[in-house]
Amino acid sequence: MQLTHRKPIANLLAYINRYYWGSSTTSVETITMFPLVAGTGVDVYIHFDTSFSVNKHSLPTSHILCPRQYMDISTAGSIDFIAIRFNHGAFRHFCDINFNELNNNFLTVQDLWKEEGDILIDQLYHAKDTTHREQLLNEFFSIQLLKHQKKNSILDQAMRTIYTNHDNTCITDISKQLMMSTRHFERKFKEEFGFTPKKFQVVSRFESTLRKLFLSTDSDYLATVLDSGYYDQSHFIKDCKTYSNLSPTEVLTHKEHSLHFYFKRIE
Repeated sequence: MQLTHRKPIANLLAYINRYYWGSSTTSVETITMFPLVAGTGVDVYIHFDTSFSVNKHSLPTSHILCPRQYMDISTAGSIDFIAIRFNHGAFRHFCDINFNELNNNFLTVQDLWKEEGDILIDQLYHAKDTTHREQLLNEFFSIQLLKHQKKNSILDQAMRTIYTNHDNTCITDISKQLMMSTRHFERKFKEEFGFTPKKFQVVSRFESTLRKLFLSTDSDYLATVLDSGYYDQSHFIKDCKTYSNLSPTEVLTHKEHSLHFYFKRIE
C-alpha cells in the first residue's frame, strides 16, 4: 500500500496533523493492520473502495476512528482512501459532538456534518487529482472551524502539555498553572475529552513508546521503553496487555509483518 502525506493550510495546522492518501494498485486478499490500541487521537477516513474491518465487522465507507480500547483492524480488496488525522483533543473544534459519543463508535461523516458531509464526499469522489482533494479538505475544515471553534483553549494547552511531556508532567502542577483546583481541572478535562488527565498521560506514554518502536530500526526495544519513562520491562508489559491486549513480543511481530498508523513528522 502506498501512502502520500500532506500538511493542511496554516490556519488548520494547530488542529490537523496531516492529510494522507492510501492506495493499492492491485486487489489483495487481505491486509493486516497493527491493531488499534486505546489511543488519544482521532482520524477521519473516507474510502472510495474497500473499507476497513474492525473485529471482523466492515465499517462504513466514511467513518471516524477514535479508539479507546483494543481493536483488530484489517482490510481486503483494493484500497483507496483519504484520511484526516487530528491533533490530540482538536476534533472538538470541528463539530458539536462530545468525545464520549465518538469513542469506539465509528460515526460517519454524514452523522457529524449532515448534508455538508454528503457534499464533501461527493466532491472528493469526483475531484480531478490529489491537489484538488487537498483544496476541498482545506476549504471544508476551515468552514467547520469557523462554526465550531471552542473558546476554552486552556484545555487544549493542558492536553498538549501532558502529551508532549507525559514522562515528567504533574497533573497538580498543571491545575495550579491554570488556577484551578486539581479536582475541578480533572472534572473539566474528562467532560471535554472523555477521560481523566491521568489516564490521558498514561495512554500518551504508551502511544508515544509504540510510535518510537515502530519507527526505529533498533532491535533493543527495552532501551526505547526505559527512555520513554517506564520503570522497567514489567511496567511496559503491563501497559501492553492493558492497552493493546498483546505482549511486547507480539507487538514487535506486528511491526515486521503488519501495516501501522505511526508516521514520521512531515517536514
